[in-house]
Amino acid sequence: MIATVLLLVLCAGDADGGASLQPPEVTALSQVLDAGVAPLDLNLPHPADPFASEYQPPVAREVGPGAGQLRLFALGGATSSPDLLGQLTVESMHLSILALRGSLELELTTLGPAHPHLGSARIGVALHFVPYHRVDFSLFVDAGVAAADLFTSQRRAAPVVVAGGAIELALTSHLFLRAEGQVQWAVLPLSGSLVRGAGLLGLGWTL
Repeated sequence: MIATVLLLVLCAGDADGGASLQPPEVTALSQVLDAGVAPLDLNLPHPADPFASEYQPPVAREVGPGAGQLRLFALGGATSSPDLLGQLTVESMHLSILALRGSLELELTTLGPAHPHLGSARIGVALHFVPYHRVDFSLFVDAGVAAADLFTSQRRAAPVVVAGGAIELALTSHLFLRAEGQVQWAVLPLSGSLVRGAGLLGLGWTL
């Protein structure tokens, strides 16, 4: 009998709006929704990372150096002697920024003061700073063997190291223009240490 009376009282109070069987959290949510304010959405995506481009791999494009390429270039120029110089180089791009290279270089004249007539065969590495772009800047270092006065009875061989930098302009997806500056150091028998600079310009082809 007592339970019946309590139930009737609660029902009457709910009908009048004076009592509620809902917990406080549900009541608060109902008030927010009635006011037209959206509740917090915990499933919203995270904001974009502003530094994502700093560690993303470079986007492959049709121009400029890139991973997997085989690049050939022929250059001509002058040394600080001054003498005319010719060079053939092949680069294998194992990464978009790193290449293994091999070069054959030969002095074509013997102008200016008396000095050894040099040719060299070298291998080394090149670091490209702007892959997949029309304009690229790179640094390289080679080491190998230099032959002095190769076509005379005074010919002799010596170790040689060459370091330098280059700027390239891609004319098409395969053809590019290359300007290169280098410093060569060799220690020759009879002649001693030889240091010379050179500037070269030529064309390259990407396979």
